[in-house]
Amino acid sequence: MALLAAAPGSAQVASPARPVTDPLALESPSNEDARPIPVEDLSYSRTLGSTAWSHDGREIFLVTNLTGRNNIWKIPATGGWPVQLTRSDERHGELVASPDGKLLYYTQDVGGDEQFDIYAVPVDGGLARNLTATPELRESALLIAPGGKTGVVSTKLRSEGQVNLALIDLATGKTSALVTEPEPAYRWQPVAWIEGGKALIASRTNPNQTFAEVWRVEVPSGVKTLLLGKAKTIFDASDATPDGRLIAVSSNEGTGQLRAGLYDTKAKAWRWLAPTPWVQRAGTFSPDGRTLTVTRNEDGRTIATLVDVATLAETPIALPAGVNSFAGAKSPSRPMADVSLSSIRGLIRRAIFRSSILPRARPRR
Repeated sequence: MALLAAAPGSAQVASPARPVTDPLALESPSNEDARPIPVEDLSYSRTLGSTAWSHDGREIFLVTNLTGRNNIWKIPATGGWPVQLTRSDERHGELVASPDGKLLYYTQDVGGDEQFDIYAVPVDGGLARNLTATPELRESALLIAPGGKTGVVSTKLRSEGQVNLALIDLATGKTSALVTEPEPAYRWQPVAWIEGGKALIASRTNPNQTFAEVWRVEVPSGVKTLLLGKAKTIFDASDATPDGRLIAVSSNEGTGQLRAGLYDTKAKAWRWLAPTPWVQRAGTFSPDGRTLTVTRNEDGRTIATLVDVATLAETPIALPAGVNSFAGAKSPSRPMADVSLSSIRGLIRRAIFRSSILPRARPRR
């Protein structure tokens, strides 16, 4: 019985049968009031990149090209005028707010070379600082440890293929090796700190992501314990509860398609969400561990839901049909760590509309 509980056993759920639509029966709707769009309007398109909550949950940090460059801005969580925090010709990403609410960490490379360094910029304005400044070593996927003084990053030498794990001192930017991968084809990424920073949950994957393992790594010794792993099988960990007992996992074991579940590391047992014919992905826990974010792809439309960890009951989030997902790093002050990406896009759309009739915002240095 223990073996059965520890292994995903149900088969893939078949997609519902639907009649094939006759292409000749399709007609595109027409709008008699439509007029040609000016070239200036077509060129004034804006993108949305990485996002993160402020420490107090009152603001959202985001990467957008409102000025033509992908720089970092902040905007009130309730909507309002955005304020620019960085000004650079280089791309920014992977935003992470410091626990004390003073700094925003991010990655930046040079000329698109993907040799990222870790940077920090004051959230109230000021000069950005390159913490690592290592042209031959890429640092990414920063996960700040409890206490906020240290963290863990994925690292890759320019001359090598494998991605390792390293601890980082956030005051000095100095890194020290934690996990060194011997095989060039494998990559490590931190998932969640557990047990107050004594250990972390990490994933080990191949480049095309047809294989993924879940590991526990002791800190600072780097001693590793394999929790979930099987040849040609995906166990994609996305978060863990602070005590390390529950891990949110997306896996294709036994089904052939990804589905979301919770793995209990103490009981070595699975609990799965209700079977679905659609690809399903686990997200992150709320700070109190009672809720889990999940997304489900239904015919190309992404449904975002909140899952009760105790009962696994799903509550869909009321969003317009489309590609909806979650965005934003965890904030300890919010009951749910993530914000709908559609909601952030709405804030940006309103800001763009206002900028089309008002003077452009000046960068904040």
